Amino acid sequence: FVAESKYQKNPDLYSSLIKQGDVEGIINSLTNKEVEISVLRRSFIKASRYGIDISCSSKLSPTLSKSNEENNNSTSSRKIDPILIADIYRDMIIPLTKDVEVRYLFHRNGVSPPPPDTYYHLCR
Repeated sequence: FVAESKYQKNPDLYSSLIKQGDVEGIINSLTNKEVEISVLRRSFIKASRYGIDISCSSKLSPTLSKSNEENNNSTSSRKIDPILIADIYRDMIIPLTKDVEVRYLFHRNGVSPPPPDTYYHLCR
């Protein structure tokens, strides 16, 4: 859990933010934009590499020719658009993860978290 790890590194900060009900401060301290960008890049790359329909290949051999490799990487042979996968991570998975982390930290300190609709927009 990222939230627990960060809490362990700076319990006074998180306890103070929770007591103040400063959800924006909690989210800002949990957020690492460089890591998020890295996750988006990795999800795009993995979807690009593993989201290929191998049955579109004209030849099936252990070693692909250059033209055959290009055919496999064309948009027509993709099972799903890699940009869509990165968008799902950006718009859904990362914000939901932050939401869970915020709730976790509040509960960890014995405080009921605020309703998600009051802060979820900050998770994006």
